[in-house]
Amino acid sequence: MTEAHLTPCGALFAVMKKHGGMSYKELASLVLSGKPLTDGRSPASRVSDRTWVSRFIVHAPVGSLQDRYFSDFGVSSLRIVSRLKAREKRALSSEQILGFIVGDGGTMMKQALSAAHQDVALYDNVLARLIGGAGYTNDERVEIAMTLFVAAGCTADVRKAARFAVSYAKSVHGDNLATTPAASLGDADIAPDRERMEHARFALGLVRVVDGYVKGDARWVSPDSSGIEIGALALGEGDIADVGPRVSGRHAHVWCDEGGRWFVEDLGSRNGTVVVSGVDRGKIVVAPPKDEKAELAAEAEVEAELDVVAEGEPEPKDAAGVEREVIEVESGEAIEPVGPDEHIDAELAVSEAVEIHPGDELILAGDTVFALVAGLPEQV
Repeated sequence: MTEAHLTPCGALFAVMKKHGGMSYKELASLVLSGKPLTDGRSPASRVSDRTWVSRFIVHAPVGSLQDRYFSDFGVSSLRIVSRLKAREKRALSSEQILGFIVGDGGTMMKQALSAAHQDVALYDNVLARLIGGAGYTNDERVEIAMTLFVAAGCTADVRKAARFAVSYAKSVHGDNLATTPAASLGDADIAPDRERMEHARFALGLVRVVDGYVKGDARWVSPDSSGIEIGALALGEGDIADVGPRVSGRHAHVWCDEGGRWFVEDLGSRNGTVVVSGVDRGKIVVAPPKDEKAELAAEAEVEAELDVVAEGEPEPKDAAGVEREVIEVESGEAIEPVGPDEHIDAELAVSEAVEIHPGDELILAGDTVFALVAGLPEQV
């Protein structure tokens, strides 16, 4: 079987042979389970049978391998990393092992996953978060990365592998998953008026837009579902993980209410969420970046104290000298526009659910853009 036609499990064995010098028999002894199958023999007891290992493990069709064939993926990963580092003639460092997991070996695995109709963007995002955690040592990074690599190879299921690897990283090494800080959103902090539109009941499609070009197909959300999550670690069925590096693991939730209206809410992301109206290109800040949110709250507290001291004095003026009323905003309520040089008051930063419409744009972390389109519920 050529590299172009490898299954994920075949890619796992091929990568370890090419970069780690491991024979199929050696790797099989590290990843196969010692628990007996229905015939009374365990997979691990068959590692000396080259034909069986090749036919029923390495080159087995996607979907035919069951989890019970394999040991715990975390344990297998520790065994593999330990074996690679302990070789007498070809010992590898953590940096070298990580190098082939994210380099040539990773490319081979992703090609196999893509051929198995798996979400490679999710694999990339999870790997980046796992190895980018600020609190991990190099040894821990390679162990965690190997866990994802092994789990993806053995299951041929990116979501299942991602769930296992993230859970393993958090339980064994602590929750240090990385999210890259975003630059200031700038004009994305401006939230002008928008008109509400009444909807018939329809499916909502989210289309990723990169540098003005559509990327991939629309991801459809049924109005009868509980909605979807968008994020680098969004692992649920139908969730969207094709996002940029600044997007949080669980960034936003999109859903439809009983009246057929669609909403988005920020899930406590680090770098914020903005909706751009398809009617007038006005912007509503669903949630500002966390650093800015803290700054806005502090400014609001200071202003409140000054209002108490200066009670009875004229209304505060903005930078242009124009009086401006500070208002309370309910979820999804229209917001008066502010000047481009003004800083949004804390009250103007919507932190609850905001109604969205076909034709709008959803911007996560300042640079991940989704165009919203309508479709028939049957499209989902």
